[in-house]
Amino acid sequence: MANDSDNKSSKLHPSDALMKVPSFGPLEEADCSLCGSEACSPLVVQHWFAEDFVVVRCDSCGMIRTNPRPTSEWKTRFYDPAFNGLSEKMGREFIYAPEPDRLPSYRRLLRLIMSRVSPGSRLLDVGAASCVFTGMAHDAGFDAVACDYSDDALAYGREHYQVPTIQSPAENIDTEDASFDVVTIFHTIEHLPDPLAVLKELHRILKPGGMIFIETPNYLPHSLIQTKFQFLWPIYKWLTKREHGLPWVPFDHYYHWTPRHIRKALQQVGFEEARPEHILGYRSNTKPNLVFWVAYVGYDCLAQLIHWFTLGRWDLRLVLLASGRKAS
Repeated sequence: MANDSDNKSSKLHPSDALMKVPSFGPLEEADCSLCGSEACSPLVVQHWFAEDFVVVRCDSCGMIRTNPRPTSEWKTRFYDPAFNGLSEKMGREFIYAPEPDRLPSYRRLLRLIMSRVSPGSRLLDVGAASCVFTGMAHDAGFDAVACDYSDDALAYGREHYQVPTIQSPAENIDTEDASFDVVTIFHTIEHLPDPLAVLKELHRILKPGGMIFIETPNYLPHSLIQTKFQFLWPIYKWLTKREHGLPWVPFDHYYHWTPRHIRKALQQVGFEEARPEHILGYRSNTKPNLVFWVAYVGYDCLAQLIHWFTLGRWDLRLVLLASGRKAS
């Protein structure tokens, strides 16, 4: 007789044999990065591989995270090149591949940054991966530098975009205090095990008056699908041609951000003028089919209207763009 985990796997992923991988390694319990509290309450359980990944809410500050979560050993094995086929099967882009669908979104981000920071300023792009945005910032006149943990990714950027690079973890960047005018960190902070430590480090390397720009998924609309509108999962899967019913998976994101918590985290490490903003996410330029594109853009417009009419109390926009300024 098949065991329970085999039955569970076959029910959730009947056409995806790769999802039957037993495990990539151990999981670990972790306290909340924002407040240090251990106490938490479960929100959603997602079954992947041989593990149950639990999305929890901190009982102290309300921050949402995955707990228990993958260890560094688990992550290393998952992202090993031998498993790139698995990542592709899940509908995820290969991390070092060119990102043509993201170019319009990067242009929107760059226009926003240039409205706040003068070209010629020194910019550090953290979690730069293939350095596409770093190269665009360089072409726009910034003294742009790419930072990533992976030297393979940075090598791609050096070859294709001729930008200087720093190979460092985001928690401990190999650069002097107050050495950059602006820091960008796009779709990276959700993947980091200690985001508050990263924000403190980014605050350290910014010059007085320097600005930070963070882009990350907004957890609120996804939580509604998970908890209130689960009947929408088959529709999402059909639109995106994916086997799973979420735009991300809990083991891939350690922390799940909301507008309130991204603002709180920025203020906690010393940033002023911390605020979430709106930008149309890069998936608006990804067109698995016309229906998906219309649904995505239409939803984003509706969410923006709701945000305006409720004076910011209801923020169901799919992507968060947060900014903050270091005190002068």
